[in-house]
Amino acid sequence: MRPEAGNTCLSKGLRVSASAVRPAFILLTILLAVQRPLLSQGGAATTSYSIPVSPSVVATVVLRDEQLVMLVLWRGSARWYSTGSHRGGNSGFAQDGTVRVSLQYGDVSADLSLDPAAHTATVQGRANSIPSKANALLIDGIGRGRSGQLVKAFYFDPADANLDLRRGSLAPLLARSREIVAYLQCDAFPDQVKSADPCATLTKR
Repeated sequence: MRPEAGNTCLSKGLRVSASAVRPAFILLTILLAVQRPLLSQGGAATTSYSIPVSPSVVATVVLRDEQLVMLVLWRGSARWYSTGSHRGGNSGFAQDGTVRVSLQYGDVSADLSLDPAAHTATVQGRANSIPSKANALLIDGIGRGRSGQLVKAFYFDPADANLDLRRGSLAPLLARSREIVAYLQCDAFPDQVKSADPCATLTKR
């Protein structure tokens, strides 16, 4: 999926529609990816995308100049992101450096803002203190309405792992943290559901 050109701080998410010609989870992994180019302060090229990475988790990746700014793992019930027909997202940088992300999957909505200077992450309208330099957020309980809460925030080093969906799987990136791999719950679902990458790759390790 090629990102559209843009030059605003905030961008509207892409609308995508599903087809029933391939297995459900593999199809959703392809079609639910939301990728948008943004322009952050100072003119740095910034990209964000959100994509299912397991039957219960959607990952949001925010990059600046191809470097990781934030990784968010939104977890809910199995295939919570497959409800409804409208799917999209918004993300961007405020002038003070705050990163904002919002997702919409049918009647499920999720939003957060990360203020690095104040060491605060606001998830579903609730402010949480986070460690300095934290760039990985684990959010659980995502469901209908605006449910969900931050369960952990920590610093995550991607090293030289791939961050670009166009260049391949995110499995090597996620595999850098045992905690992240466990959070994906790849082993909690039948084989026919977890057969899509990156769970298929991670469970072989």
